[in-house]
Amino acid sequence: MKKKIKIIMLVVLAIALASASMSARTIEIKMSQCPKPIADYVNSAVKNLSYQDHVILNFDKAGTYEIDGTIHIECSTTIKGVSSKSTKVIVREGRFDNGKSKMLDDCFFGISTGAPSGTTKNKIQFEMRDIRFETAPHKGIWWEDAEKLLVKVYDADKLTVDNVVYYTCDATITHLDLRDCSNIVVQNCTFENYNNTITGGCLWSRGAQHNVVIKNNSFKKYGNDEALAIWGGNHDYVSEMRDITVEDNEFLYENKTKCKKDYPIHVFIAFMHSEDEKIKKECIVDNVYFRSNKITMNANIYSNLRLIF
Repeated sequence: MKKKIKIIMLVVLAIALASASMSARTIEIKMSQCPKPIADYVNSAVKNLSYQDHVILNFDKAGTYEIDGTIHIECSTTIKGVSSKSTKVIVREGRFDNGKSKMLDDCFFGISTGAPSGTTKNKIQFEMRDIRFETAPHKGIWWEDAEKLLVKVYDADKLTVDNVVYYTCDATITHLDLRDCSNIVVQNCTFENYNNTITGGCLWSRGAQHNVVIKNNSFKKYGNDEALAIWGGNHDYVSEMRDITVEDNEFLYENKTKCKKDYPIHVFIAFMHSEDEKIKKECIVDNVYFRSNKITMNANIYSNLRLIF
């Protein structure tokens, strides 16, 4: 009898292990081999994945790639290039197909578990490295009435961004928007956003978050909205912001474009308990360090650093 029970338990364990291995898949997409339009191809390749899976977008050859629609991935994701000097991704205003916009969301890259941020216990991981992003040359201001995000990530319990360059100009766009992510490292990156308008920042991290390190980056900005913003709250439950370190970064506010408009920035860098400072939503804040950063302002600015806890 004991022998039969032991055999049954071994069979159940084998089935469980086989099921687990089958449920976690890794798919690598070599972007140099993608048919155009790239966004459509990637969305089709990843549409049946779950949050337990892993997608690698490998910009495997030096050169220029164009994205003109939203790429939605609902699992752990790696986006990597050859180097930030040789691998360039150009984002365009947005393509229409038979009268329907291919901007399926407010972003070009949307990475999540598939659930709204902060509403699920499921977690993913995200990594981005060795790549450069730019807006395509254009006239006027893109998306003035509909802000875009270059990359947004929801509910990652491990997130690394290393040696990435973001350059945008004359567009209502934010480079990197993180929501309810923890164990974050953003390092050795360059953020240049000359949005020249009312909305558009560089690096924003919002919601419940802990163990955040932002170091050795360069932030260059002109136009309203924060170069760096970290805030909590915005949930029905008590959220937490713990162990956040911002150090050894350079911040420059200066008009380095041909735009002659004057957009005095309201807040350059912000740490706040809530996205809406008028609403006192509960958020526990503990161990926030802002040290050894260089801030240079060569244009009009109302507030270089705002702290609201």
